[in-house]
Amino acid sequence: MKKIYFASAIIFTLTIKAQTIVTSNVTWPLGMELSGNTMFVAENSIDRISKLDLSQTNPIPEPYITGLYRPDYMYLDGTILYFTEFYGNKISKVDIMQQSPTVTVILSDLNNPKGIFLHGDFLYYSEMNKISKIDITQPNPIPIVLVNNLTGPISIVRHENYLFYSQFFLGRISKIDFTDSNPVPIIVKNGLLGVNGDMAVRNNILYFAEQDISTISTLDLTQIDPPLTTFDTGIKASGFYFHQDKLYVSDFMANKIYEYSVPLSVQQNEKNKIGFYPNPVRRSALVLLGKNVCSNQENFIIAERTLLLFPFLRKCA
Repeated sequence: MKKIYFASAIIFTLTIKAQTIVTSNVTWPLGMELSGNTMFVAENSIDRISKLDLSQTNPIPEPYITGLYRPDYMYLDGTILYFTEFYGNKISKVDIMQQSPTVTVILSDLNNPKGIFLHGDFLYYSEMNKISKIDITQPNPIPIVLVNNLTGPISIVRHENYLFYSQFFLGRISKIDFTDSNPVPIIVKNGLLGVNGDMAVRNNILYFAEQDISTISTLDLTQIDPPLTTFDTGIKASGFYFHQDKLYVSDFMANKIYEYSVPLSVQQNEKNKIGFYPNPVRRSALVLLGKNVCSNQENFIIAERTLLLFPFLRKCA
């Protein structure tokens, strides 16, 4: 193999898609879940949950569950898909292995349920003024209220022992320790503009929508007072779903689902030490290559932006 030495910085440009359109055939898409190549998406305004075959280009939605009343968000646990109906005021489930699915109502007579996630045997959900949980192992589960007298909690998401929730009318994201028997809300960020969509966490970074300014924003949850960072603009984001290094985002106004490549983390191992800054990348980035990096170049899938590469002096094998 040809041996090459690097002793100076290299400046180059990579042209890689930062955002691709998965489909432009959905109607008012909100929550998404993925099983293999099949994406389940809540098409809110037409009262159904549909399936998309992601192996196809610009797939056409296949109706899966119809006759719902404003399905919002979902959570897939194995083959069981849980979902909320905002105006139906209920939470239901279905086994996705069924070709003709039978919907089982878990809870009814709720007050506009929206966010949902499962942890252990407990299903957590938000409704108009509170966040509760139920034990799904029970045939007739009784809701246990975690925090009450809230102003319109929308999305909920788990990170470590915390449950993060957004409040549209207050422009706020807060959190509670859901392992606490009497959790006290802690404000994470104020002054947000239209936090009326889903949220997702990857590598301690919280992704969410500020719909009033058509922006996807992020917060670094490792910081006590995290600064607000812009991930992308021009999108009325409503749903977020991570799968490996892909972030799927639904846009309810454009009737589209997008896909982003998001680095899994700053990777380090014995052969390659690569650091991306900032992470995630928006406009430009420094790619810092450690002393154990070989000179044969890899494809750095980050964004359609200019990157600065600074390899240390290194003899390739």
